[in-house]
Amino acid sequence: MSRERSAEKGPLQPSRGGAVAQALPQVLLVDDSAAIVAFEAAALSGLYALSTASDGAAALQRIRDVRPALVLLDLSMPIMDGDRVVEAVRADTSLDDVAIVIVSTERERAQALLKLGANGFLPKPLKADELRATVARVLEEVARRQASATVPILPLRIGRVELAVNVERVLAVSLMPRTIPLPAGPPFIKEMLDVHGEPVALFDLAERLGEPYELSRVDRKLVLMRAGDRVIAFAVDEVREPMLVPRSEVVLRASFAGGEHEPLRAVLEGVVRRPEAPLPLLDAAALLSPAAVEFIASGVRAAAQFAP
Repeated sequence: MSRERSAEKGPLQPSRGGAVAQALPQVLLVDDSAAIVAFEAAALSGLYALSTASDGAAALQRIRDVRPALVLLDLSMPIMDGDRVVEAVRADTSLDDVAIVIVSTERERAQALLKLGANGFLPKPLKADELRATVARVLEEVARRQASATVPILPLRIGRVELAVNVERVLAVSLMPRTIPLPAGPPFIKEMLDVHGEPVALFDLAERLGEPYELSRVDRKLVLMRAGDRVIAFAVDEVREPMLVPRSEVVLRASFAGGEHEPLRAVLEGVVRRPEAPLPLLDAAALLSPAAVEFIASGVRAAAQFAP
């Protein structure tokens, strides 16, 4: 399986207020001219998380260590020139998602590197508006290409059970809020919570799995998701950094049989193949079975009126 990587826009982080924060994309500025690096940094400051290198060897090591979203790369540098950096990066398949934009006065040399896998070219002297537009365009092109070949997932854990959800359906990750107990209903819907004035059912996946939570209630994380035209919530012990997994590594529900946690199978979108163990991919919409939908429609709103 290909090396998994955090989603291009950066890792989702739980926030105390319930919002999902996104880290800025990493951009590496590589040039032996301190003045050019300073110009690039001033033009891109606040838009990206910036780091720098002044020669090709340091840049290549930084790329391998940090895996930036994009590299602005000079060509004529000491120790190792930009040509060799491009060749080394494109020879390493684990770095396929690192975009490279050549920044140089040498147009013909840059054009040759575009054929070797560089993603863009900016002629010197640089213009701030053109620099910002090119970086944004290249990152968008890379993101579109990745989206067609990958699935963004958010790995979770309840007790000993690891599972994941599609990042694109996640609305928020937060600490556990105050909830309202429900007097009746399915065993896996015992509580509700208020989200911007709307009642949302809290699904008890631990009950559905037959797997007890590891953490106390106050230490769990709440995941809020879209499920069709509805919003649902559930608690987990741990939320890990999101990943992009190759679409070829996702086995859809119709293609697999039951496994260790058979109760979960009915609410799976599929399974992500991994060397260590398959990772169940939860289908949030499937949690809303006809019985659950009927209960939510009739009982949750009625219970909301008793909320303090």
